[in-house]
Amino acid sequence: MALMNLMDKIPHKPTDFSIDLGLSDQDLFATTRTNEHDQPLFLGDYTREDLDRAFEHYGIDKALDSHGYTQRIVTLDTSDFFVHRITVTDRSLLTDDSFASAKDRFLLDGFFRKKDFSVHDFKTYQFLRRVERNDINAPEIRTTVYVKPEYAGKIYTMMEQELCDKYTITIIEWLCMQDPKRSFTEDRPQLPGQEHPGLKIGRKVVNLLLDLAKKHGRDGMGNVPEHFHNAYLYQRKGYRFINPAFQGFFDSIIAELQFDLDTYGLAVVSWAFKNGHLRDNQDRMIIWHPEDQIYPISSRLRAYFTSRAYRRLYDRYRHQHYGAHIDWADAPEIWRFSFRKDLLKKQFPDIEAYPEKISEDDVTMSKRMALEAEMAGAGERLRTALVGEKHSSSEEEKKTRAEIEAKIEEME
Repeated sequence: MALMNLMDKIPHKPTDFSIDLGLSDQDLFATTRTNEHDQPLFLGDYTREDLDRAFEHYGIDKALDSHGYTQRIVTLDTSDFFVHRITVTDRSLLTDDSFASAKDRFLLDGFFRKKDFSVHDFKTYQFLRRVERNDINAPEIRTTVYVKPEYAGKIYTMMEQELCDKYTITIIEWLCMQDPKRSFTEDRPQLPGQEHPGLKIGRKVVNLLLDLAKKHGRDGMGNVPEHFHNAYLYQRKGYRFINPAFQGFFDSIIAELQFDLDTYGLAVVSWAFKNGHLRDNQDRMIIWHPEDQIYPISSRLRAYFTSRAYRRLYDRYRHQHYGAHIDWADAPEIWRFSFRKDLLKKQFPDIEAYPEKISEDDVTMSKRMALEAEMAGAGERLRTALVGEKHSSSEEEKKTRAEIEAKIEEME
């Protein structure tokens, strides 16, 4: 695999950083570190050879070969003090003039940062302090659904008491894996934020990052998932929200949406969040507002997630009933991303589904009017229809769930 020092002419993709960066930030990138051969070290620790061997060891090279990308170019950019970037492209993409923009020429594009965290550096902590001050302008901010200002102080106080050390964490600021030459299909629908289908290397890349982090003594890996499906997939790999209340809220709404996830798939549920179709039991819109999600590696960081204080707050919010549901009757533009849109069309025959692909420019977070008359009993009728078609026996139920799990894996 070819490796290059300097970035090619493809421009950087803008990214939103999850943590405030100030002059007092004790980031480990005070200078760009090099090895004895004056080669820049990715994240201050990893050589080109480390990454080259890791790509081969974890089967990433083989997977990309299977997609026909055999002339790969890996580029490392360590010029920024705070954030390092790795991109993977292929010569066939660089010479193809059919792509609309430079970002379509990447197979993998990732921005990463290594940082020493104290509790005050976490976005979650900063957010909870603002919630306590009631410093939230948007009246429908999702946070009001799961934690009120008077309880925010209890959560961040617990974090101050339990997270009293410094923790070296590798942050995934941005990670995109895509196959620009393929199109979305009914079995592999578009996810929010996607321009092209995935490469089925998500698990391999995450395992690579985790093992490199362990090898170099990190306390953990972290990210702030931009979309619901990102958090859902990272959780399947062992990530947990550092805010126990949000972790409880997240697990609770997953349980409440399990039928939709099993029946219609992860993509359409994530689009429901994105387009403002997710409601709670008071008909308030549930807006996805992400928080820090951490994979704990060191024993001291794992101890936080298993502490009695964390579990106590988690249990309190996990056992609440939020009544999370999708307003399917008002969401025809996302039906096309469902595994079983035939059931939706049968349930709402007078509503025409949108045939066109959703564009990011078309996404709106405006309020949706609840069609209660249309929705009355819809969930139960859909469940009955599914039971009759797919869940006639426990063995078939297991088979169906296995198929759903396989489809989710393919989206990564």
